Amino acid sequence: MIKCYGMGILNNYLNSTAVEDDVIKKCESLFYKFIWGKGPERVKRAICIRRTVEGGLGMIDLRTIIRANRIKTLQSIIEGSNEQWKVLPRMYFKSMDTKYGDTYYVLKACKNCKMPEFYKECIEALSTLTKHEDLPDSSVKILSQYLWGNPNITIKEEPLHDPIWCREGIKYVCDLFSNTGEIKRDYINKTISNKGSIILKLNKLIAAIPKIWKEVLTMEQGGNDQSLKEQGIHNMFCLTVEGESVDINGLSLKKLKQILVPKLCVSVCEQYWQDKFGDIEWNDVYDIYNNPLLERKIKEFNWKILNKCLSTENRIKYFAESDGVCKLCSIEDENVEHMLFNCDALGEYWSCVFRLLKCVLSSIKVDEQIFFLGFNKEEHPILNTRHVLNFVLAESKWIVWKRRCIIRYDNKWLTDKQMVCMIESRLLQRIKICEYQFPESNSKSNKILHDSLNNLKNAISNN
Repeated sequence: MIKCYGMGILNNYLNSTAVEDDVIKKCESLFYKFIWGKGPERVKRAICIRRTVEGGLGMIDLRTIIRANRIKTLQSIIEGSNEQWKVLPRMYFKSMDTKYGDTYYVLKACKNCKMPEFYKECIEALSTLTKHEDLPDSSVKILSQYLWGNPNITIKEEPLHDPIWCREGIKYVCDLFSNTGEIKRDYINKTISNKGSIILKLNKLIAAIPKIWKEVLTMEQGGNDQSLKEQGIHNMFCLTVEGESVDINGLSLKKLKQILVPKLCVSVCEQYWQDKFGDIEWNDVYDIYNNPLLERKIKEFNWKILNKCLSTENRIKYFAESDGVCKLCSIEDENVEHMLFNCDALGEYWSCVFRLLKCVLSSIKVDEQIFFLGFNKEEHPILNTRHVLNFVLAESKWIVWKRRCIIRYDNKWLTDKQMVCMIESRLLQRIKICEYQFPESNSKSNKILHDSLNNLKNAISNN
């Protein structure tokens, strides 16, 4: 809904004018209110913007979209044909070329100057792209680095700019160091006309070069100066990400967004489950979002379980709207683990569900880790069998949540027998739909899926 309608309205505005930070914040606030309603946001936005296969919602990251669009706009301006609409922006981007003696200096050094805010945003977006690039780790890559405006070559965390040295030809690290790592003092003395400040400026430049680069240069042999300058260093849209060379020219907007998205870190909830169960292969856990047997609402419910954001009694207690006690057993405090797994009032229901699981795969064993994180690839390598097992487990957990909500909000009590009838009826309904969606004759994997579903259907009929 947000991607279709929200972004459809915003796209033209975002791509044609500078966007103030307040506007971005208001748009993001509207988007997340649509997801969470009037209450507080229960999961951090950094988790929500992850792709579903990474444990997120695939939510829009407005800042990343703007940066990606700005980079693509900048690329289309400075490359390709000489169309009339490109004349004005190119004039702004070349405004410092005479002063520094280099073509498109403001882009290479990511230096802002007097120009409309929209074009400044384009330059800032280009500078953020370099932050996602791998640090140079070989002498060839180091020697081909641009000296001025480079975020890796800084004094007091500020990049360097020197119009005189740049104009006179000192532009790359290979102009400063030889391919054996020695400082090219004689070359610099011949090149720079103002001899008075050479020593001071040279020492400042050398101090700004990262120590690790200097060590690499002394150990490895680089190429010749001319070849280094021709190795695409002039191409501002070519970078190295995770060891692979990426050319932005041939990259789709979607792929560019993936590069610009902040790197994944372990979330608070992921850390909680790891502390509880030890090392976890999260790719296996998030594989449930690729399960074709599950409806979207069940996938979202499972996502809420993993991120511990269900409105359990223990959580509602903080808003003074509950005593925190479980509505099923009326004994212990209700959190996610108690409500779904540990509550004594669910013993008969889970015994029936586990019998159904054994009909799909007789050797199955369900512990607390499998219950919350799902069946993994290592113990259950057959994909479609794993899908059926996770399908039964996820649907069964949702029925428990549904029963709890009926008791709490409708004040109606459901017995274990009624719950069993609910899960069996729902499973049969979903099996009928899945058999139609995935015909048995289509492939061998579909035959495995149908065999598992037939075993489940027979077990329900005989129950």
